[in-house]
Amino acid sequence: REFFELCRKRLNPNGVFCTWVESYTLNLECFRSVTATFNEVFPDMNLWSPMSSDHFLVGFKDKQLMDLELLQERFADAGLQDDLKRIDIMNVADFLGNCVADSAGVRRIAGDTQVHTDDNGLLEFHGPASMIINRDQLKIRELIEEGRAKDLSFLISGISTGPSIVEGAKYIQARGHAERGYAFINIDDID
Repeated sequence: REFFELCRKRLNPNGVFCTWVESYTLNLECFRSVTATFNEVFPDMNLWSPMSSDHFLVGFKDKQLMDLELLQERFADAGLQDDLKRIDIMNVADFLGNCVADSAGVRRIAGDTQVHTDDNGLLEFHGPASMIINRDQLKIRELIEEGRAKDLSFLISGISTGPSIVEGAKYIQARGHAERGYAFINIDDID
């Protein structure tokens, strides 16, 4: 928690902080603890999952909403398009489809989990064991999919329709169905 607090303290007004958290070596308890800790320090935040086991926690110093027109304008940049194609993001709807949850969704995902602090060493003592044998990767994916957002109102204010928004909402739902299907097919591998 202390590291996240230092980061938040150093942000400018309207500042944004992003951190990566993976679920291929973290067990469920550690994953939930990291998300709960981040959410405690950044009450305004989103969880993004562009890859099945790679996640981004994006925290805001102040309430932030995306400027859809600016987002579409930036997506017109050929260099950005080339970079994003490497991770299968072809358009604005693809990008928005990677958003999993807002703060409330993250609180549901985290559940009643211990917040990680410098004094309790949860990650330092539990994390290494899950690097050897991690049986929770698919459980984490399923937990994330259960908390997946169904709309983008927490991201973009005042615009509930429009091609990118409607298409983005469909991508969110489709990604969720695909991830759940993968977890369902492979669930026997983790029990």
